[in-house]
Amino acid sequence: MIYENNTTTNYYDLDAQGDVKLTAMLKHINLAAAKNAAEMGIGLADTLPLAFVLQRFGLRIYQWPVWNQPIRIRTWPAEIVKGTFQRNGEMYSENDEKMAEWISLWVLIDIEARKVRRPSALSVELPTYGRMGVTIEAHKVNAEEGELLSTYNHIVRFSETDTYQHMNNVVYADLIANVLYESQSPLARPQNWTEIQINYIAETRIGDEIEMQCRQAGKTINILGSVEGRDSFASSIITK
Repeated sequence: MIYENNTTTNYYDLDAQGDVKLTAMLKHINLAAAKNAAEMGIGLADTLPLAFVLQRFGLRIYQWPVWNQPIRIRTWPAEIVKGTFQRNGEMYSENDEKMAEWISLWVLIDIEARKVRRPSALSVELPTYGRMGVTIEAHKVNAEEGELLSTYNHIVRFSETDTYQHMNNVVYADLIANVLYESQSPLARPQNWTEIQINYIAETRIGDEIEMQCRQAGKTINILGSVEGRDSFASSIITK
């Protein structure tokens, strides 16, 4: 089942510089994915105590959205590879111009046991539609490369956690935005980006202090977050 929805970027999607936030993009994408999952009978209410957790995310950008812009989002289950659920998606303008495409990799976990489960643990068999023209990959990020631009520390708060009792995946985009702002790099604004990769390595919980480093290697900005020396997430942003 392919999900499609028309929506509009809102004022609360903007940051202090008037750019649509990366967090807002992830929220639009995740909302479409959640609605698609619910339609197929694998929404959170259907799968508990099992749940889907995001492992990697790759986003290719052709045109970053602006405030009050009508957008159309399509998303679908692409395939299941080695126990990982791949979900693809696309964003289009009101003129049917392709603005972005993405791939997200999800694993099924037992929330209480904190263990990964096989796809066969689901009570329904999922359809898979393949790539359907989406070419972006979600790959492993080496965020330790490049010249150090900035650092930023963040303590995980209650309001940033979800029902899985860890920091929600969209909040990491806020952390990325904050350390990019600290860098004062001219490449830090979204209109300069062509690709974003995020690896979710280990969960973080209330009270954890995430230490972030932002580095630049040519046209790539790398961001690494760690808790007590343990990597929690890594991201790379390829710029124009």
